[in-house]
Amino acid sequence: MQIIIMSDNHRDEDIVREVLKQNPQADRYYLLGDSEMRKHVLVNLDVISVKGNYPFEPKLPKELIITIDGIRVLMVHGHKQHVKIGIERIKQYAYDKKCQLVLFGHTHKYRIYDAGDMILVNPGSLTLPRGHYEKTYAKATINKNHIRIEIFDVDNQKILNSFEKMLGETNG
Repeated sequence: MQIIIMSDNHRDEDIVREVLKQNPQADRYYLLGDSEMRKHVLVNLDVISVKGNYPFEPKLPKELIITIDGIRVLMVHGHKQHVKIGIERIKQYAYDKKCQLVLFGHTHKYRIYDAGDMILVNPGSLTLPRGHYEKTYAKATINKNHIRIEIFDVDNQKILNSFEKMLGETNG
C-alpha cells in the first residue's frame, strides 16, 4: 500500500491539490494537521486528516491509529507530544499504543527517524518549511513488514531523503 503524508499547509488548498495530482497512484492521502481547510473540502479531496494546533481547524480527530499490512500507524500533529523539543515523548506515546510507524508534523522540518522497532516520519511543511527551503511531503510504501519512506520536494518532485527498512530489524 502506498500512502501520501502531508502536513502544515496552512489554508493553501492548491498545494494539497498539487500533491494529489502528482500522486494519483496512491492508495490513501493523509494530512497531519494545521491544514485550516474545511472538513467537507478534505472529504471531497479524499484526504484523511487529524487536528493540528490552529484554532481554525475543523472538528477532526486529534489522532488516528490505523493498521496497514499488519503495521500499526499512529498519526498526530505532534504539538501535544512537544515534538519541537525532541521525539522522546512521541516515541513513548507511540510505544504505549503499540505503534511501529509514527507520522507527525508541527515542526515544519522533514525528518525520518529510525528508532529500532519504530520509524518516525515528519513530512515537513507544504507551505512554510523551516531549516530548508523546499516545501515537502512524504510517501510511504508499506508491504507487510517492509517500509520505504521518501521525502519529496513539491515544486520539482525530487526525492530529498529516503529510508527503507524491514521492521523487526535493528541497527547494531
